[in-house]
Amino acid sequence: MVKMNVKRIKHSKYKNTGLLFELLVRQTTADVLNESNNESFAIKLIKKYFGNGKPLARELSLYKGLMETKFSSENRAKELIEESINSRKKISNLSLKKEKYNLIKEIQDNYNIDEFFRSKLPSYKNFASIYQLFEAATNEEGELRPTDKVQCASTIIEHVTGKQLKPIKPIEVSENDKVLDEYKKMTEDLRMLTYKTMLDKFNDKYKGLDDAQKNLIREYIYNVSNTNQFRDYVDKEVERVKSDVMTLVPKIEDKATRIKVEGVIPNIDKLKRGKVVNENQLVQLMKYFELLKEIKRATTPKKEKVNG
Repeated sequence: MVKMNVKRIKHSKYKNTGLLFELLVRQTTADVLNESNNESFAIKLIKKYFGNGKPLARELSLYKGLMETKFSSENRAKELIEESINSRKKISNLSLKKEKYNLIKEIQDNYNIDEFFRSKLPSYKNFASIYQLFEAATNEEGELRPTDKVQCASTIIEHVTGKQLKPIKPIEVSENDKVLDEYKKMTEDLRMLTYKTMLDKFNDKYKGLDDAQKNLIREYIYNVSNTNQFRDYVDKEVERVKSDVMTLVPKIEDKATRIKVEGVIPNIDKLKRGKVVNENQLVQLMKYFELLKEIKRATTPKKEKVNG
């Protein structure tokens, strides 16, 4: 009996639905700084390929379930993985393959694809593990080595439970992905470059950022994949700005200005809407920071010059 060669499953960032979605979301960082009023192409792609009922949206929901669900029990985490894999089997591989092909083609036609995929995510390893587990369960032409399969499952269990399991052989992925070594070396530099670019752009627009504005940009970049943490940060900043503005309003001498400021206070709470902070909310919060600076300048007593 002739033994057929079975293709070994390797990770591919070009086919990883979770990574594709996160990179499209990150692409919108540049759109925040775009002076054009046109909707960003990345957002159009998200709406087109990840809308309700779309194959990629169905698979993305499984990625999100494994990335966002938390259990203290290791057994519950294993059950979550098993049920996610079963749900993944119900999605047509042919439909997913077609949608991913068309999505990559549109990304390539509208962006520098090397630059697009150069961004690294803190959760890269988790996304890679989920991809390989899904492929192992649905790819009839390939297989995942037992050690790799255990490692992938362990990675997800640790993520879901927050508990570190006994270490085993590190996950192996495609050399074309340049995997974790490149990620560890480059992610800080890439983030700092993005941070500096945004600082320069916003400085041109707002004529000098204060610490609050700089921290907002920093948190946005460093927590772009951790939407819950950034949402909590923004909510706290919104409350702080609102409190500071309300405290300073009575000190505004010009009545017309005071009335206008009082009128915008209720709108500040709108920045707390939604589970995810969108680009418009980010820009609006920057503007409220700017408003607070103007109020402080207007209500701070000027020092009288002393004649020598």
